[in-house]
Amino acid sequence: MQNFWRSKTKVTLLFLVLLGALVFLPLVSKLGYYRDDWHVAWAGYTRGPQQIFDQHLTDRPFMGLLYAGTYMLLGDRPISWHLYSVGMKIVGAAIFYWMGTLIWPRRQYLAGVSAALFLVFPGFLQLPTASAYSNHMVGLNMGLLSLALSLKLPGIPEQRKGLRVLMTLVAMASALVCYLIMEWMIGLELARGALLLAFGQVDTRSWRQRLKIALARWLPNILAFGAFLVWRVFFFESARSVIDVGALGQSYLAQPAAMIPRLFAETLQDLFETLILSWSVPLYNTTHAVEPVQFFVSLAFGLVAGGLSLVYVRRLHYKNPDSAFFPQTQRREMQLVLLVGLAWVLFTITPVVLANRSVEFENTFDRYTLAAAPGVVLAWVAAVSLVMDARANRILFVGMVVISAMTHYNNAVFFQRFWETQRQVWWQLAWRAPDFEDHTVLTALLPKEYRLAESYEIWGPANIIYRPDGGELKLTGEVLNQDTLLPMLSGDSFGRTFRRIPMTIDFSNLVVMSLPGEGACLHVFDGSYPEVSDREDAWIHEIADVSRVDMIRTEESGKLPPLQIFGPEPAHNWCYFYQKASLARQKGDWQEVARLGDEARARGLQPVDLVEWMPFYFSYSKLGRYDDANQISADLRLNQNLIESLCAEYERHDPPDGYSIRNLCEAN
Repeated sequence: MQNFWRSKTKVTLLFLVLLGALVFLPLVSKLGYYRDDWHVAWAGYTRGPQQIFDQHLTDRPFMGLLYAGTYMLLGDRPISWHLYSVGMKIVGAAIFYWMGTLIWPRRQYLAGVSAALFLVFPGFLQLPTASAYSNHMVGLNMGLLSLALSLKLPGIPEQRKGLRVLMTLVAMASALVCYLIMEWMIGLELARGALLLAFGQVDTRSWRQRLKIALARWLPNILAFGAFLVWRVFFFESARSVIDVGALGQSYLAQPAAMIPRLFAETLQDLFETLILSWSVPLYNTTHAVEPVQFFVSLAFGLVAGGLSLVYVRRLHYKNPDSAFFPQTQRREMQLVLLVGLAWVLFTITPVVLANRSVEFENTFDRYTLAAAPGVVLAWVAAVSLVMDARANRILFVGMVVISAMTHYNNAVFFQRFWETQRQVWWQLAWRAPDFEDHTVLTALLPKEYRLAESYEIWGPANIIYRPDGGELKLTGEVLNQDTLLPMLSGDSFGRTFRRIPMTIDFSNLVVMSLPGEGACLHVFDGSYPEVSDREDAWIHEIADVSRVDMIRTEESGKLPPLQIFGPEPAHNWCYFYQKASLARQKGDWQEVARLGDEARARGLQPVDLVEWMPFYFSYSKLGRYDDANQISADLRLNQNLIESLCAEYERHDPPDGYSIRNLCEAN
C-alpha cells in the first residue's frame, strides 16, 4: 500500500477518477436522452444497430460504425450511455496526463494539474447528451493518444525498431480514427507539429535542426492525414452542407469579400472566448438564475472538489518556485508550453470557423471547444506558472476546480429537469392517447428553457412508444417555432428525408400539444373548441384551432413508454386523472369523467392550471350534478382572463354544451 502512495502516477490516476466521479456522477441516475440522442435511440430501439450505421452514411460513416457497435454493448438504457461517457472523459484525462509527463518529465505535478483542469473543463457542457457526445469523447481520446505516442517515440532507443514502427503505426491509426469520427478535429494534426517542434527532441539543437527533425518525425502522420483529406475532399460526398468541403469552398469563392473577413474576425473572437471566457461565461449561464438552495449545493460540491484537489497537490509536494527564481532554461520551457497551448487552440478552432460554425456558450456549439480544451489548459498552466508564486498558483488551481465543479453540477440540474419535463410529456401523452392514426404529425411546445430544437425530438420518442416495430415512419413530428407556424396553419404537406429516412409531413393531420410548465399538465388541444389557458405561449393561441384530436385512436389499448428508456411510470397525481378524463371526454364517456373527477377530489388533488377543470366541469353539467359544476365554475371565475378567453373561443365554435356555456359565460 505504501508503494501505491509513493507512485505519483497511481495517485494522480486515483485523483482523476475521484474528481471525475464527484463532478459528473451525483445526478447521473436522473439524466436521460436529449437532442441528437433521440434519432439514434429511435433507430436502435425500433430497427437495430444496422439503422444507426445507415443513418450516418450521409456524413460520418465511421462514426456510424462505432455508434452501432457501442449500441450493441450499451443498449437502450440512458444510464449506460451516461456512465460510458463519463468513463471516456476520465480516460481522456488520463491520456492527457501521460502527455503532460512527456511535456514536463521533471514536473509531474504540472501534468496532474493539467489533466485535472482538462477533465473538469467547463467550456464544454454537452456531456449529459451522453449518447451523441460519447463519440466526441472517443474521437478526442484517440487524437490525444496519437499525439502522446508521437511525443513518446523520440525516447524509444533506435535499436528497438519493432516497437518504434508499432508506435508509429498506432499513432497514425488512432489519428485517422479521430478524424474519421469528427472531421472538425483535424486541427489536432497541426498541434502535433507544434508539439514535435517544441518537445519531441531528446537533446538541445538549433531551431533549424529541431524543425528538420520534427518534420521527419511528423512525416508518417502527415501522409496519413493527407490520405484522409484526399478521401474526404475528392471521394466522399456528404449530404450535410456544413461538412461538405465542395459546398464550403463554393461559398468562399462566391463571397470572398464577406467570408474571408468573417474567418479572421470569428477566429479571433472564438480564440478569446475559448481561452478567456470558458471559466466565466458557462458559470454565469448555469448559476445566475438558480434558486439559493441549488446555488449553495453546487458551491458545496465545488468546495469538496477543490478540497480534493488541494489534498492532491499537497500529496505530490507541490513546490513551484516563484517565476523570478526560475532558471532561465525552465522559463524558456514554460514559454514554449505557453506558445504551444496558444497554437493548439488556434489550430483546433480554425477548422470550425472555416466550416462556418463558431463557439457559442449558450447552445450546443460549445462542443467546438472540446478539441481546443487541452491547449487552453496548457496555456493557462504555463502562463500562471510564469507569473505567480507557488501559493497563488495553488489557490488559482483550486479555485478553477471549484468553479468547474459548480458549473457542471448546475448544468446537470438543468439536464435533470429537462429530462423530467420530457418524461412528463411522453408519459402523460401515453395516458391521454392510446394510439394515433398513421400519418399523424405531432408538435409539442415545452417550457421556454426546454424548447425542442429538432423534429426528431418529437417523432423519435413518439415512434418508440407507438410504433416500436420499425418499418415505415408513420408518425412524424415538427417543432413549433416562427418558421413552422405558417405551414402548420396552412395545412401544408411535403416530403422530407432525414439521414436516409423518408417521411411525409402532412400538417392537415396535426395534433398540437403543450406543457406550459410550473406544474401544469400536458395539454392536447381539440381544434373544434380549443380550451387555451392564459399560461400558454402566443404560438399556441394561434395554432390550437388546427389541432386534430380525432387523430387519436381512442378505442385502442394503451401503449406505455418502455421503462428502460423513459424510466418508471410517474405517480398518478392530478395530471394522470386529467389525461384520463380528457380521453374519456373525447369518447363521450361522461360517467367515467365524473368518476375520475370524484376520485381526484377525494384525494385532495387539484390543478395548477384552472383550464384543466374543464373536462370535469362539462361532465358534472351533463350529468345534472350542478352543485359540483358550480363549484368548479366558481374556481374558474377566479381567473377572469381565462374565462374571457374560453368564452370567446366557445362563441367562435359550436359550443359543446349550451347550458354549460351559459352557466360559465353569461354570469360574467
